[in-house]
Amino acid sequence: MRQVGHWTVLIQRTKKTYEHFDSLGFGRVGNIQDMFDIKHDLHDRWRGVRMVSSIAPLQGAKTQTCGRWVCWRLLLVRMSHADFVEHCQKAGIDDKWLVKNLTLMSAIP
Repeated sequence: MRQVGHWTVLIQRTKKTYEHFDSLGFGRVGNIQDMFDIKHDLHDRWRGVRMVSSIAPLQGAKTQTCGRWVCWRLLLVRMSHADFVEHCQKAGIDDKWLVKNLTLMSAIP
């Protein structure tokens, strides 16, 4: 079996609304599991819940920065999903920026 891993985050916005942030932009919860043919019940588990999902890829396809993207999303959790994506695109925040700046932030005592 092929070993794969990918960080995403679910953010509760209201009682019945969640944001599913995925830096690769795979969309709804469970799509990445479907892509790798991993058995799951995620589609049933989230039935009846409004889910705002990432469809805009922010992470490069051949990079391993998903964990950093999740950290960055949580640091800016007060922004709506659309505002966060727009902010990253306008400010030129990409994989290289995250690696450099989040690594520097972790070094601050």
